[in-house]
Amino acid sequence: MTETKMSFEEAMEKLSACSDKLAQKDLPLSEAIEAYRDGVKYYNVCNTILNEAEREVSRIDVDVEENR
Repeated sequence: MTETKMSFEEAMEKLSACSDKLAQKDLPLSEAIEAYRDGVKYYNVCNTILNEAEREVSRIDVDVEENR
């Protein structure tokens, strides 16, 4: 599944897993960098989905206001 087709919940789960991995005390630097890179990727997926949801809610609000 590509990140753009991933649900918000799936991306949040993966972001949380990256955060948990980074919290490990004995994580090698190379793995920490990889987890950080993945975390940023999943953060961006979540952010994109939230921005789309915000635009959709705004459109709904406009439609409701126009139909009053």
